[in-house]
Amino acid sequence: FGNYGEKKGQLVEPMGLAIDSHDNVYVAEYGNSRISVFDSQGKFQKTFGVEGAREGQFMKPTGIAIDLHDNIIVIEHHINRVQIFDPSGRFVSSFMQKIMPAPTTFPSVVVDHLNNLYACFPSEHRIHFF
Repeated sequence: FGNYGEKKGQLVEPMGLAIDSHDNVYVAEYGNSRISVFDSQGKFQKTFGVEGAREGQFMKPTGIAIDLHDNIIVIEHHINRVQIFDPSGRFVSSFMQKIMPAPTTFPSVVVDHLNNLYACFPSEHRIHFF
């Protein structure tokens, strides 16, 4: 599902995928600097976020994960930031990682069954546990 473009339901450089407890598919769009949400059949539901460095905005999101409470965790390549959103897409909190990314590496994020957050920053050659 999806095709190239900036309109709702279209995608530009999808980099990360996550699925919530209701089988909705969340897509971190690097090219559109937003999160797009589709149902399990691929029908567009919504987007949230716009390009920018403020809370709730995105600077090239590359990784996305869903925690045990359906909170959405997004990691951004260009500013080494992790943002957390509630299930409706409202901003909850964020934190930064102070590393120097290589331009060709893209961080990713996962949540384990105990709701622990792990982030991979390839340019640092490490996994971070939060």
